[in-house]
Amino acid sequence: MNFQFFLRVLRGNILLEFPAEFASLGVYCAPLAEAAGFERATEAKETVAALLSRSGNFEGRSFLRFLAQALELVSRSLKEHGNDSGAVNCRAIWVKRIGEAHSAYGIWNQKPDLALEALFCRLRDDMSGMGDA
Repeated sequence: MNFQFFLRVLRGNILLEFPAEFASLGVYCAPLAEAAGFERATEAKETVAALLSRSGNFEGRSFLRFLAQALELVSRSLKEHGNDSGAVNCRAIWVKRIGEAHSAYGIWNQKPDLALEALFCRLRDDMSGMGDA
């Protein structure tokens, strides 16, 4: 698969390249996050801490609703990007990883902070490897 890479991030000694589909998520979602008062964080732990703080630690079953809304935002963003194979693959990654977070929390009783951190780390790894497929 041949992607035109849009975003390069230096992480440690490794240069991660992200395809345009990943960058389109940021273009779509960053203004929403900033309007809600979230600052950009580069580490999963920072993002998780901000989400937990703003959500009241996902009391009740609100974590599952959060995951569903996250997938909806991704789907909307990718629809704006187009329905090419890159967007389809990107959405499949998000569906898989959000499903895993849903199971970790809903079936295996993992705490939201651990499920979110695993979700973000897996998404980062998957999205940086999209161009390898």
